[in-house]
Amino acid sequence: MPIKIDITPLLNGVGGTLKIEEEETVSYPEDNLILTSPVRVTGKFVNAGEVIVFAGKVKTTVLINCAHCLKEFEYPLEFEFEEEYNREGKLEGKDFVFSIDPDNTIDLLEIIRQNILTELPIRPLCSEKCLEPEVKEKDKE
Repeated sequence: MPIKIDITPLLNGVGGTLKIEEEETVSYPEDNLILTSPVRVTGKFVNAGEVIVFAGKVKTTVLINCAHCLKEFEYPLEFEFEEEYNREGKLEGKDFVFSIDPDNTIDLLEIIRQNILTELPIRPLCSEKCLEPEVKEKDKE
């Protein structure tokens, strides 16, 4: 299911704002991302002239494997992010700006997916104690 936000009211003038609070059960099977709780996104869209800026917060839980013992565990994830949107999906001097759909909506799912992937730990651990046996073995050497 998409998290589509109609931003038509924002397009009337610079400085307009739109606050959102959405919750959706989503899945990203192409990235092997299993979310065990709904994605909760809160934030605010602001018409900044050339772009619509979204600053928000995401909260969810991801099922991942421990880098040490390989046990699957639930990893709570909460992060803030900011993205820019415009009609063309590009802006001079910027690497990337997301597109506003022709029907004046913005789908937040792709942004959320990309940010989840960057927020996941490189070496997730199921607990702080999971590494203790490895540390003790190194101390013996």
